[in-house]
Formats: sequence, structure tokens, C-alpha cells
Amino acid sequence: VDGGYGAHTELAVKYFQKRNGLSESGQCDRATLECMYSNAAVESDVYVSKYMAKVSVGDQRVYIYEWTGSDYSNKVHSFVCSTGTTANPTPLGTFQAPGRNGEWYWMADSYVWVRYAFVIDGGIFFHSVLYPTKSGEPTKTSVRNLGKRASPGCIRLSVEDAKWIYDNCYNGMTVVIYE
Repeated sequence: VDGGYGAHTELAVKYFQKRNGLSESGQCDRATLECMYSNAAVESDVYVSKYMAKVSVGDQRVYIYEWTGSDYSNKVHSFVCSTGTTANPTPLGTFQAPGRNGEWYWMADSYVWVRYAFVIDGGIFFHSVLYPTKSGEPTKTSVRNLGKRASPGCIRLSVEDAKWIYDNCYNGMTVVIYE
């Protein structure tokens, strides 16, 4: 997604090699490239990234899973969140998140600032609790409402948890939102 051949790409190449019975070096050697461009290549059954996020609207939690080399069975974090209200629900589904949108982001519809905005899809983000001013403290109401449906659709988190996602998750990460 980022155009570079880094650790993120290496994970995906290793998984391709595993699915195709090749040596799992993570490098695009001759055998890997020949397989990749052949009609016999076995396609990936998942989008490979270091982390995957699952958002439970019912539990008001974000669960972060780490790639093990073959799946996302290793849960590494569980964050309390606030999802959309019943009047403005968070959309359910599976998304490839475009990613970071800035440490500070102005929510024009709500007239508030948020920190560590990470786009999930369109106008739906992971982000911090709400700030009335960019340099102030978060609103007590948004902090108190963590763990309850309280947002107009975004996934609201504590500042620390939103920062963790912003700092550690890559553009293109899979996000699954379910009831």
C-alpha cells in the first residue's frame, strides 16, 4: 500500500510463499516471481498486515490481533470504545482501512477536535475522545461515555488507545465491525 518493500510487504510475500509451497524467505526470489506470475499461483485468502482490528458493537470493544504467519489468532490488545448510537450506527462489515489522517482532526459536523484520526472507511474513523479546543482537555462526557454507544458512527477511544492504533497500524489494515 505504501509503495515500499518493508516489513509489511515481507509478511505478505512470506504468506504467498507458504500458500504456494515455496521457501518462506519473504524475498521475491526467482522461484517466487515465477510462481507469482504463473497461472498455478494460489491466491491469498486474506489481506496480510501486521495487525487486524475487530470492533464489537455489542461489547463496545476493539480487539487487535497480530498476524502469526498463517492467521490472526493472536489477540494482543482489547480497547474499550464508543461506537455509533442507534440513530447513527457504526456501519458493519469488513474494510481495508486507508489509515492515518492526522494527529489532530477537526470534526466539522460536531464542532470538536479529535486526536489520532485513523480512517476506517469514508467518514468513519478510529479516533480519540472529543476536545472542544485543540490545546485543551477532552470533554468529560466523551470520556465518561467510553463503553457506551455515543458517537455519530466513528469508533471513539481513549487518547492512549487511539494513539496506539495510529502509531502501530498500517494503511490497508483489515477492520471487521460486527454486532
